[in-house]
Amino acid sequence: MKVVLLSIYPDIKSFGLRTLSACLKKEGHDVRLVFLPMSFTERYEKSILKEVVDISEGAGLIGISLMTNFYDNAIQVTNFIKDRLDVHVIWGGIHPTIRPKECLNFADMVCLGEGEGALLELGKKLNKEDLI
Repeated sequence: MKVVLLSIYPDIKSFGLRTLSACLKKEGHDVRLVFLPMSFTERYEKSILKEVVDISEGAGLIGISLMTNFYDNAIQVTNFIKDRLDVHVIWGGIHPTIRPKECLNFADMVCLGEGEGALLELGKKLNKEDLI
C-alpha cells in the first residue's frame, strides 16, 4: 500500500515520521515522506497543496503529525486533500493524543500515543479488507 506521511513542522528532522516510515517500509509499504516546513502562523499556497495532492495520488493512507500550534495548518492540508482524493487521513502527534475528538472533526482517524504498532496494524487491516 502507498502511504504518504506529512511533516508540517519547520524542522525537517522529524524523527517520529522517519521512524514510522522505516517501520512501514520494513513491512513492504511504499512510503513517501513529504516535508512542508512553514511557520504555524502562515498558510500554504494553493500550488504547494496541489503538489501534495499529486504526490499523494494513489495512496491508501495519509498521515499527518501535529502539535497544537500547527492545528490550523493540518486542517488546511487535510481539507484540501480530502476535497480532491478519496483517501484515509490519520492524524497523530501531541495534539491528536490530547484532543482526539476535536481532531476527528477533520481527520478520519487519530493515533493516540506512539504510532509504530498502530500504523502497522492499520496498514495490515486496510490491505486485508481491501479498503484501499
